[in-house]
Amino acid sequence: MKETAGQNSRSSTFFAWGKAADGTFHHLAHHCADVAACFEAIIETDAIRARLDQAAGRALDAVLLSRLAVFCFLHDIGKLHPGFQAKGWGNAHGVALHGHTGEGMLLLRGEPRAIADAFPRRTILGWGDIEAVTNLLEAALAHHGMPVVAQSVHGEGWLTGARHSYDPEREAAAIGALLPLWFPLAFADGDEPLPCSPRFQHLFCGLIAFADWLGSNRAVFPFVAALDPGYMEDARAKARQAVTAIGLETGPWRACLS
Repeated sequence: MKETAGQNSRSSTFFAWGKAADGTFHHLAHHCADVAACFEAIIETDAIRARLDQAAGRALDAVLLSRLAVFCFLHDIGKLHPGFQAKGWGNAHGVALHGHTGEGMLLLRGEPRAIADAFPRRTILGWGDIEAVTNLLEAALAHHGMPVVAQSVHGEGWLTGARHSYDPEREAAAIGALLPLWFPLAFADGDEPLPCSPRFQHLFCGLIAFADWLGSNRAVFPFVAALDPGYMEDARAKARQAVTAIGLETGPWRACLS
């Protein structure tokens, strides 16, 4: 479906896009789902799972692995900022342009509160020691290869008035409502502490960067502009195929050798 400047063709409302090219858009929730699905598929491989457990110092259970996938999903949440979204509108409508990493950092810290609380942020922050949770979220936001330093300017411009039809609180609520549906295991009961060593954070950040690279391949994950609550199942199937196609899943190779 071709959308005009990130605009829903059925209305005059701008939606949150995560990827854009050639006048077409991929919904932000869908891009985040693609990357999280790739992360899940990557850590299902024997070699990567062994290294993840080694860096954690123990075997990670299914609840913790799903919570790591949620952190991965949130890697681009700063793209909700109107200043980032305006890059795809054609006419910026007077909005000052922004990036998304520092903006995401402040959002996950609760700024601005009305938008941040549209996500189950307080539940996520309660998944263990606050320092461990915060460090892993910061590692996710550092997926472009360097630590993110949030500054006050990153928190400006979220609420810009009515010069455009984009509402970040509305878009955040729509995406936030999908997290418990797409990652039910992450929101199940579980009290095993999250890994917090620097070596684990470093590996986790690298795996997210890898998943972001793989999940941004438009040939594997075609753009879908209209938000689809059932999208995650399709993303997971494509992610498993992608991991196998690049040779990271070694099962077929072992079967061939035997």
